[in-house]
Amino acid sequence: MVFSQCCVTPEMEAYVASQVSEFRFKHIQGVRQSAQSLAKRWQAPADKTDLAALFHDVAREWPLARLLAYAREKGMSIRPQDEKYPILLHGAVAVHLLEQTFGLRDEEVAEAMRVHTTGFPGMGLVAKILFVADAIEPGRSHIEVTRLRMLADKDLEQAVTEVLKEQLAYIRKREADIDPWTLELATERGIQTHRDKDRC
Repeated sequence: MVFSQCCVTPEMEAYVASQVSEFRFKHIQGVRQSAQSLAKRWQAPADKTDLAALFHDVAREWPLARLLAYAREKGMSIRPQDEKYPILLHGAVAVHLLEQTFGLRDEEVAEAMRVHTTGFPGMGLVAKILFVADAIEPGRSHIEVTRLRMLADKDLEQAVTEVLKEQLAYIRKREADIDPWTLELATERGIQTHRDKDRC
């Protein structure tokens, strides 16, 4: 499917709104706003960026058992980390829902949706924008958000690195495992991690 002539439709917006809570849909709209701004600033494909932002959390509120069962039923790739933390599957499930419901698939959009929570080494431009936009959308109020918003407008690459650092700090504070993809991204970005302890 070619996305150059594709844009988000009212039917797509209605579908996503029907799948999530009012709170989640407000977050999604905030991510779209931030992603659209960053796409314009960094000359990313506006249609792909908006579509990825709209659908990225469409399955975020599914019960964990439903996410895992859906992934298994559809023959999707499931990592050991996904088995342990099924919430990580919500991006990949969103990719599948977009394809099955609207017949749309594009690798840049799929990558962005799939890794928006964890990040991934070698991410493309659309994926980087969604990764950052998810952290800086207008509904976010964490202590570093103003600095990150300003940075994203000046240096997208550094913004990705700083968002990653914030995620790592949050994960460690919760004493949770760090996703292998996140660790690989940290290595790519020169961020020190205690790999023996953090690797899952």
